Parts: sequence; structure tokens; C-alpha cells
Amino acid sequence: MSVTRLIALCFTLCIAACNRSSETQGIDESIDRVVDAARARDASALVSVLADDFIGNGKIGKAELESHLRDQFAAIKAVSVRLGTISLEPQGDRATVRFDAYVTDEASGQWIPGRAATVRFETGWRREDGRWLCTNARWSSDSRWWSDSR
Repeated sequence: MSVTRLIALCFTLCIAACNRSSETQGIDESIDRVVDAARARDASALVSVLADDFIGNGKIGKAELESHLRDQFAAIKAVSVRLGTISLEPQGDRATVRFDAYVTDEASGQWIPGRAATVRFETGWRREDGRWLCTNARWSSDSRWWSDSR
């Protein structure tokens, strides 16, 4: 599996859950949809929380991310995601969410990718027409399997 595909999978699966408040409730609901979509291995549902102008590491866009997720889901029977500490910073119609994530192939219990440890994410969100959408993400890891570029 390529590093890009693994990064794409981890990012989309691990958009962090956040503190429940009326101001950020939409982000929390989007995250619930992402978790359900991950369990169902549904790439289209996963990217439905991304803005059309989404940009991630290596300038990966929404369509490219969806394509990578489809490839990943074809190779994985079940997905499990464990989230670490979550930090949510609302700023009006924008928010920043930071978190650590651990992703495994639930059937085998193996780390995805093989030896990756903690993957740290910083995601940006904006409220658009009453709906929260993820607009950008940066991720990094302490593992040699991951980097900030493709």
C-alpha cells in the first residue's frame, strides 16, 4: 500500500470527535457520519464532510482522496479507529480541531500502515449554509512510514 493511500485513509477516518456544544454540534454530527461510513467502508460517505475546495498534505484534494479511500476499502475487511485527546477551537463560522489517531485493520488488529504509531492531525472547518465542512488538514507521524509530503 502506498503511503499516500494510507495517509488519505487515516485522515478521513480520523477526523476527530469534538466537545458537544450548540456552536459545534454540526462538526460532531459530521464526525459521527464519518465513523459510520468508515465502518461501512463507504468512501463517498466519508468525503461528504469535506468541502469541495478541501486540501490536505501534498495538496491532495477531495476527489483524489475519495479515489484512494476506495482502493483502501477494497483491501481492508474492517476498520477500527481510536482517537486520542481532542482539541476544538471554534472561531465563529470556522473551527480548528486537533487530535491523535490510531487506525487498525479490525479483522487482523494490525496497525495501518504496518508500523505507524501516533498520527497527529490538525483540521480546519467552516460553517457553510448551516453545515460544517472540513476544508483542510495537515497530518504528521513519528513513524518513518509517514511524512508531510507525498
